[in-house]
Amino acid sequence: MLPGASSAQTLTLIGYKRGGVPLAVATLIVWIFPACLIMGALSFLLHYFDKRALNTDIFKFIAPMAAGFLVYGCYTTFSHGVRNTITWVIMLVGTAATFFSF
Repeated sequence: MLPGASSAQTLTLIGYKRGGVPLAVATLIVWIFPACLIMGALSFLLHYFDKRALNTDIFKFIAPMAAGFLVYGCYTTFSHGVRNTITWVIMLVGTAATFFSF
């Protein structure tokens, strides 16, 4: 539901070309704010509807499904992104930092 990266970048660049950094920031905020507000509100309402209104736990698989989609995306793009020694080093350092930090 969030606006795509290419549309946000295009609008921000138009704002930057027309009015500099202040207009670019204002354009980006105006473009992203409605979708962020709606998605944020729906994320809180999802828990409310699941526990109180429906009296079930129907949405308990949302978080594991999201994690599964992320793992699948990482697995499928691995062969395209990690091709030489420096990208292997960056991947291993990032993995270790994530593991030990969180």
